[in-house]
Amino acid sequence: MTIKIIEWWLIFTLLKCCIKKQLFNRLIVGIAKIIKVKRQMNISEIFDGKKMDTQEMMNYFDHLESVDCEFMHGQWKGLEVITGHPMNGLLDKANWYGKKFIDDETVFPLVLLNPKSSNLFSIDPKWLPLGLDLSLLKSKSKYLVEGLRLLKTDKSKARLRMIEFRGKSSATMIYDEKPINDVFRCIDQNTVLGWMYLKDQAQPYFFILIRDEGSKHLWE
Repeated sequence: MTIKIIEWWLIFTLLKCCIKKQLFNRLIVGIAKIIKVKRQMNISEIFDGKKMDTQEMMNYFDHLESVDCEFMHGQWKGLEVITGHPMNGLLDKANWYGKKFIDDETVFPLVLLNPKSSNLFSIDPKWLPLGLDLSLLKSKSKYLVEGLRLLKTDKSKARLRMIEFRGKSSATMIYDEKPINDVFRCIDQNTVLGWMYLKDQAQPYFFILIRDEGSKHLWE
């Protein structure tokens, strides 16, 4: 109800300004603000698992504010954004839990959940070929989970740096041995939107990270 009141108030105020001063640009700016409010509302649809439009997600990412590297320190629980990307569903079947940033130099980029013990462990992405048949992996999820356990490591496999991407400098996770950058933008103080950037990718892959400082899961 409050959002609707804001929308109508903005529209009324801007039309009034345009009629009196004939400032078309003010109307355009006001409409952009209304669209921004609507985009903020749509974040709940992501959490509900609704399929999102890739271009809308790109626009949403672009209007979010940057975060610095220190902001990312800590443990985060992950949630993928469903856009129809070939990777959608793969991390879920792999029991992906999230990411952990001890400091700028000590990063665990792929944290998985052991469904048997409910403990967490990190894997080395070095051994994951980028050209894998993702549909085949998703259909063989049992073997996928068992195979990933063989990649378990207690060593850092990424780092954090401030990198400019799409016009803004923001905290970015750089894989040590993969040509992949995960760029983060702030949704709120405990939630970020990530864009997994891979050179020449046909479609961006988006995910959400939620701060997980009170996690009860132990580490293997």
